[in-house]
Amino acid sequence: MIRATCITVVIAASIWWNSALNGQIINPDKGFVFNDTSIPRIDITISEADLASLYEDPFSNTEYPVHFRISRDGIAEEVQNVGLRFRGNTSRGKQKKSFKVSFNTFVIGGNFHGLEKLNLNAETNDPSMMRSKLSWELFRYMGIPASRVNHVLLYINDNFFGVYINT
Repeated sequence: MIRATCITVVIAASIWWNSALNGQIINPDKGFVFNDTSIPRIDITISEADLASLYEDPFSNTEYPVHFRISRDGIAEEVQNVGLRFRGNTSRGKQKKSFKVSFNTFVIGGNFHGLEKLNLNAETNDPSMMRSKLSWELFRYMGIPASRVNHVLLYINDNFFGVYINT
C-alpha cells in the first residue's frame, strides 16, 4: 500500500512539474548519442597511470583526462580532453563501477551534441539492466520530463568493461 502511494505521488508530482514547465522542451530528441535503434560502442582511452590512480581511490571525485569515442552503425565521433571519474556513492565499492564523462572539465564550455556530461551506470543492483531504461522511457512516453537513456558497450583501453546504461 505504501509503495503504491509513493508511486502515485511521484507520478502526480511529475505531471505537475510537466505543466509547470509548459512551453519548454520537456523531452528533447534522442539524437546521435541516445538513439536506441542500435547499441553504440563507447571507447575511452586513458593513460595506465591515470587508470591506476582512479582505481586506487574509487571515492575520489578527481577527473582524469581521456579520449572519448562513440561509434554506431559505421559512424564514429571523437572528443579529446574529456574528464572521467567514478560516480555514485556506495556503488563505488562494487566490482563493476559507474562512470561520469564530463566534456567541460578540461575545455571550458565543452560539450558533445549539446551535452556537458554523460552518466554511464553499471546497474549493479539490476541484473536485467532494464528497470531504469523502461522507467525513463515510460515517463517520456507519458510526457513526463525524463532523462534520455540507452544501453552502450563500454571499452576502456580496448578492454570490454560491459554493458552500461547511458543517461
